Amino acid sequence: MPLINLIHEQREAARVIQRKTSTALFVFVGVTCASLFGVGTLYLMNEQVNSQAAGYKRRLVQIQPVMNELAENEKLLGDLKPRLATLEEAQGYTSKWSTILTHISRTTPPNVWMTQVKSQAKKDTGQVDVAFIGMSLDQEGVAELMLALKNCQELSRVDLKYTQGEQDQDKTYIKFEIIATVAGTGKEEEGKSGAKKGSFSEKNQNLKEAS
Repeated sequence: MPLINLIHEQREAARVIQRKTSTALFVFVGVTCASLFGVGTLYLMNEQVNSQAAGYKRRLVQIQPVMNELAENEKLLGDLKPRLATLEEAQGYTSKWSTILTHISRTTPPNVWMTQVKSQAKKDTGQVDVAFIGMSLDQEGVAELMLALKNCQELSRVDLKYTQGEQDQDKTYIKFEIIATVAGTGKEEEGKSGAKKGSFSEKNQNLKEAS
């Protein structure tokens, strides 16, 4: 009996060792398969990333000329901005002068005619002053012209510089010079932009006193 029990115990021990060995082998095989699967997955992901990167590089090479052209256009646009600003400013001044000259042609009294129109910009303020020089048959014509100029939306102030009587054979003419400021130019001096007010009789009286 003792011998039989010893053989039985040895066989049980061998079976336990065999089960442990099988379990360890199964675990090893499982871990190996999982590792191979992980490595394969990482390899495939790496290949996919490399493929995408290669695609992006090819697209970058394809669009590089377009990007270079855009950069060149932006540079040209930056160079043109000052010129465009100057052109827009010139167009604004052209529009102002067109409005002023159209207004004069429509509102100048019939007994008044212009002999000279000249402009000059002040260096200190940048204002553009316009001198209207001409002749009139009487003082009332000069007063009417001043009121007409004051109603021009592109002139911010209108002042009479002088009137002077001139004899031509048997007729007496009134020579005048009116100074006006083009609206929106330079820094307008305070207290002078509101000079458009005043009645016709007041202006006429001032003209007579000035002469």
